Amino acid sequence: IFLLFISIGLCSDFQKKSDSLITVWANLEMSDSLRFKVIKKYYLKHTYAEPDVIIELTNFHYNLAKKNNSTSEMANALNERSFAYYTKGDTKKAKVVLEKAIALFEQVSSRSELSSIYANLGNLCGEENNYKEAVNYFSQSLTVFREEKVKTGEARMLNSLGLVYYFIDDYELALEFLSSSNALYNKIEIGRAS
Repeated sequence: IFLLFISIGLCSDFQKKSDSLITVWANLEMSDSLRFKVIKKYYLKHTYAEPDVIIELTNFHYNLAKKNNSTSEMANALNERSFAYYTKGDTKKAKVVLEKAIALFEQVSSRSELSSIYANLGNLCGEENNYKEAVNYFSQSLTVFREEKVKTGEARMLNSLGLVYYFIDDYELALEFLSSSNALYNKIEIGRAS
């Protein structure tokens, strides 16, 4: 019984925090930048548990961003919508939405966001066993991460490419990419320890 009361109390506290977030983004008197921050916070806490709610919220987010001529926020809304579709298991819709997000991120020259979107598209293609397209997206992401000198992103893409080559039975290339990824991860860890 004691555990039941604790869990009810925690759920109640969680609901109050969620309700207060909703109150902020629904409040027209709040600044739009604050509303965007609160929406992103809500995404982090609810996308896995409530993808349908998140899809609706991304519609609101997208329209608010469009009203404010914020292309980057429009792209962020689409990116989150794609993740919600992915969470629901609808990889086709997730992919279509991500491709729309790419077009918007390209307009605002957001290279770091683009590299993440390319990586997400690579993952979706891999899940669909479309390995050629997965390699293409992972390679695009790798190029951007290298240009931006984002070592952890570079290591992740080397690993992803290695796994794709493993799945298509090209063990030599798989080993090459996975070894490069491992070496880079080790280098990153040594740099952090210093």
